[in-house]
Amino acid sequence: MRYIVTETLADRGSRLKGYNVALSVFSRGEKFDPQTNSVVRVEATRLRKQLAAYYAGPGASDPIEIRVNRGSYVPEFIERSGSAPPPAVDTEALAVESSPLEHPIARSPRMPWLLAGATLVALFVAIAALAYRVGQASYVEETPIAIGPIWSQPPSIAVAQLELPPESGISQFQASALAREVAAGLGRFEIIRVREVDPDATAAPGTEYVLAGGVGRGGGERHNVSFRLIRAGDNQIIWSKTYDHLPSDLTADHRLKIVADLANTLARTHGVIFVDRYRQTPDLGPNSKGFECVVYGSRYFNAPTRQSFDDATACLERTVKADPKSSIGYAMLATMLIDGYIKGYRTEADEPVTHAAVAANEAVDLAPQSARAHLALFLSRFHERRFADAYEAARRALSLNPFSTEIKARLGSAYALRGEHVLSQNLLNEVLASTENAANWLQFYLFLNAYMANDDELATRYVMRTQTTRTPLGLIARIIMANHNKNAHLVAKWKSHLTQHFPRFASDIPGALARLEMAKPIRERILADLLAADAFAQAAQPNAQ
Repeated sequence: MRYIVTETLADRGSRLKGYNVALSVFSRGEKFDPQTNSVVRVEATRLRKQLAAYYAGPGASDPIEIRVNRGSYVPEFIERSGSAPPPAVDTEALAVESSPLEHPIARSPRMPWLLAGATLVALFVAIAALAYRVGQASYVEETPIAIGPIWSQPPSIAVAQLELPPESGISQFQASALAREVAAGLGRFEIIRVREVDPDATAAPGTEYVLAGGVGRGGGERHNVSFRLIRAGDNQIIWSKTYDHLPSDLTADHRLKIVADLANTLARTHGVIFVDRYRQTPDLGPNSKGFECVVYGSRYFNAPTRQSFDDATACLERTVKADPKSSIGYAMLATMLIDGYIKGYRTEADEPVTHAAVAANEAVDLAPQSARAHLALFLSRFHERRFADAYEAARRALSLNPFSTEIKARLGSAYALRGEHVLSQNLLNEVLASTENAANWLQFYLFLNAYMANDDELATRYVMRTQTTRTPLGLIARIIMANHNKNAHLVAKWKSHLTQHFPRFASDIPGALARLEMAKPIRERILADLLAADAFAQAAQPNAQ
């Protein structure tokens, strides 16, 4: 939906044909034939049904209705006279007469200029309201395998309307827009089930968390907006944050910054909600399947071991066998298989990259609007050495969830491996600015960018972070910098640690670096520095004795 709306508003509605939609939205190749492949038609029909259901229910009072008529992919924007008006703005430029009932304000791709003033504001609020109900391929759309304990289901969160005191100075319209946009932002993470924005959201059955908030007045004309995340089971506040020094008009730009920070902080895989969920999830059993496999697979990446890899992979394989329509299961399975291939847990004979590509393609086919599915597709194509296709899949994933630091981190890491260090660092800086606790595996790629830029001070700073001791690449970085700093004891210590905890990786480091698809000049430099570290440690042994 976001794609067809954006294209129409940009005066490119004439390009909205089945072929172009397939390439831009569903990542199909140039050989795609819309006559024999019905994916675009099927998804368009699904979108029309969801739009109709939304406007017949929770969107009944929305000021703008978005319609996509049969036989066309160009949306119409219908101004509805029965809804509450948006806040007053200067509308002298508007030259559209209103009928007593409703009128189209953009019936053709040549008319986006009509969306001005209050109408444009209302349209963007309508899109935000729809985004998490219609535009996202969320986990909740998939058929649950079975009703089980709380950890076997995806977390659910209700976003309550903001408390708005009369003296707050912020309008109800702006506060409602922010609440809806927050819900839409959380929904982009897919594996969070987002409940309807409702004053009584806490009463909805099955709600695990409630995000509540309120507006207050700061100094002068400035305001603040506070949020708190409440665990519904025991009514405990597990997180809170206040955004200060906000203007009274609370523009879309200000709201976007709040939404981006909230969504990433709460809904990312190592964010507040999942950290709380990790504490409730027991170790996997031989019959575990479903969402707990996704949770366990996510935990694996911060502290990878062969046992946790085998357990998570087996669990995900059971999941997709029990539920062949589980897009999130296929996406996580593809991601795990690629990581197992890199670390040497799965050999070439097992064809892990081929199996990962099959799983990633299945994930995208099942949920074409899933950012996680396209991220899995990016990883599989990257390790098939289809780099241009891989980057396209990553960009598609980012367009579906621009708030995801995981997607930015994965893409930034890939750029680092291929020698695109400036592009890499720009993305990784965005990740660091968005989260205080970056994933353990990311530290190596921050080191790599500094190392290849010959910035030894910065490289040492990244290496000294404790996360680097938990991954084989991090240990390699520690060995290199210990040698650079002429510390033979630490060279020996980290070599021993690498051999003990990651024996397969340590037994064939050249092969492991090649499996990463690391560019040859980078690989050769790392291997030369490791040989030098080896020689230095051996030469220092007699002195140590």
